[in-house]
Amino acid sequence: SNAKSQTVTILQALNKAALPVLESHHNHGQPPTKVHLLNSLVKLAERELVHLINWAKNVPGYTDLSLSDQVHLIECCWMELLLLNCAFRSIEHGGKSLAFAPDLVLDRSSWSTVEMTEIFEQVAAVSEQMMQNHLHKDELLLLQAMVLVNAEVRRLASYNQIFNMQQSLLDAIVDTAQKYHPDNVRHVPAVLLLLTHIRQAGERGIAFFQRLKSEGVVTFCDLLKEMLDAQDFLEKKSSN
Repeated sequence: SNAKSQTVTILQALNKAALPVLESHHNHGQPPTKVHLLNSLVKLAERELVHLINWAKNVPGYTDLSLSDQVHLIECCWMELLLLNCAFRSIEHGGKSLAFAPDLVLDRSSWSTVEMTEIFEQVAAVSEQMMQNHLHKDELLLLQAMVLVNAEVRRLASYNQIFNMQQSLLDAIVDTAQKYHPDNVRHVPAVLLLLTHIRQAGERGIAFFQRLKSEGVVTFCDLLKEMLDAQDFLEKKSSN
């Protein structure tokens, strides 16, 4: 069918553009203090962000959106995407630890060291549910794209294109679920519910990073500063 062939096309594009798993280069020879761990987490986030921006361009339909909409969507959801990917990389840890990178796997004691327990509990819970739902790599790729195109609910300049991208991705998510989980009618809603938790964790993550930035103990690169300033601006705009 037409939808099925579209699913194949979308998945081919997303698989080709799949985000790399980066090493953190964290220095494990130093005591794992709050500042030392946070510096590694922030540096890793900055490098992942560069890959995210390039990845988005390969999501079918994204480069057809107006440039300001492209930028806006990424500004809205980059933290969610980082946390979604972290949850997927952490599946084997069963909610006990989070794999930020192969060389940076943090357990609950480290979460409290960096004072991010609340955020990381949510990410770990999502990770556990991914495991329970046997989330396939193809499904992760579709969820990443869905987070991007569902990042803003207001009518943007490219509203119609964004709406069409959402519909195609939903079709692809349904098709893919039928392929890997043919007997579970609840699979798709269960998986889409995970995105609400990731969004909440993302909002908390942004607020935490903004606080860090204003405290000035951790170094932020210009790109991440711009992203956090954009978030600041978005919040002020929506609360007015």
